[in-house]
Amino acid sequence: MSGKAIAKNSIYLITASILQKILAFFYFVVLTRNLPTETVGIYTFALSFCFIFAVFIDFGFNSLLIKETARDEKNINKYASYAILFKLVSGILFCLVGATIAYFSNYDFLKLQTVLLGFILVFIDGFTTTFYSILRGKQKIFFESLGLFLYQFLIFLLGYLAIKGGITIPTLMFIPIIAITFAFLFSLYFLRRETEFKFDKKLSWKFFKTMFIMALPFAATGICTKLYSSIDTVLISTMINDTNVAWYQAAYKIVFALYFIPNAIGAAIFPAFSNYFQNNKEKLNITFEKAFLILSIMSIPMTFGLYVLAEPIVLLIYPNYIPTIPVLKTFSIIFFFLFLNVPSGLILSSCNKQILNTRNSFLSMLINIILNIILITRYQIVGAAIASVISFVFLFFINTYGANKIIDIKIKKILSNIFRIILASFIMSLFTYFSNINIFLNIVISSGIYFMMLFALKVLTKNQIKSWIKIFIKKS
Repeated sequence: MSGKAIAKNSIYLITASILQKILAFFYFVVLTRNLPTETVGIYTFALSFCFIFAVFIDFGFNSLLIKETARDEKNINKYASYAILFKLVSGILFCLVGATIAYFSNYDFLKLQTVLLGFILVFIDGFTTTFYSILRGKQKIFFESLGLFLYQFLIFLLGYLAIKGGITIPTLMFIPIIAITFAFLFSLYFLRRETEFKFDKKLSWKFFKTMFIMALPFAATGICTKLYSSIDTVLISTMINDTNVAWYQAAYKIVFALYFIPNAIGAAIFPAFSNYFQNNKEKLNITFEKAFLILSIMSIPMTFGLYVLAEPIVLLIYPNYIPTIPVLKTFSIIFFFLFLNVPSGLILSSCNKQILNTRNSFLSMLINIILNIILITRYQIVGAAIASVISFVFLFFINTYGANKIIDIKIKKILSNIFRIILASFIMSLFTYFSNINIFLNIVISSGIYFMMLFALKVLTKNQIKSWIKIFIKKS
């Protein structure tokens, strides 16, 4: 596949991801401003709880499909057919398991109805993502990107109209069900139009067994990632209540809405990492250092700024969500580690250390679950935020330690840059804290002060910026 095609597909996915996150965030804001806090908590809990089972339904088959259909076009029908058949069986099985757990969890009738409707969404989503995976394996990424955007746009549009019309839960769960049904038909249409897919009726237990074993590493990573991102919401609902779920999710949405930034940079550098690992270790080191520096420059001031501005930001976006403020302040610490984990994790993935990456994700997930159980009891939703921060700090350090065994990370140089960036961010935050001006104007002026300090402290130079631009726009 040409570098131009790779770049174009990356742009499609990144653009769709950004737009999807923006729409999802604003839809959540609409929910918080128009529905009771407990209702928002029940809705977000239902989605988190149900989509935990989605990774078991998928069991790594989507990632395997993308990989194998790209490598072996002759067997695309066989791989896709087994994946669809597996999703049918696993979808029915795990939706029933999830529904049974929900039924015996003593949820009130309204909450139980919302959760059960959520499993309809998850079941249809399993097939939709499979169709998109086949299209992605065939490099037909534009249709997936368009479908993802339209799906989220439908949720936003229909959801907004429904809420303004007085609809609440459990009926509100029909909005994403309608949207995913559209996405299912959309993906199926383009699958049939853009590929030669035909369901293979010839079943081979030996082939399926091989395929299942191949999917195991992808399944392990997916399960760890999903449990890490969703278990806190489930535990808060179980150990406290759904009102606290809404307060917690309000902070979570702000922080992770910005995660597209390191993801976009990661999409740009991943092909370079893979190529340099095979052909040029020196360039691999240089590219890692530059990515680390760029993400440090972005994430450290975000940590300072979000901590200082947590209260006015929450009051602006969620006027009635005062308990969200300390949670957002706690989450602000995660920015640095959230961003910087991307290049460290990509080094492991691109340099044939996927198993190490999976092991690290599992350990981080385990720490997160244990800390959530301990800290939620003592510190409520702030405890859940602390658990997320600690487990992600652990993941960052263990991934960076593993990356340092592959490349020669110049720790002294990196620490020197980080110290100067922290100093620039601290000076910026003094203005941010003491200035009594409009929040948007405050952010603009604070950003200007920060970049002036970066040049003054020689973290940034004109030549550096020019070289970074060349690296990240250079065709593979």
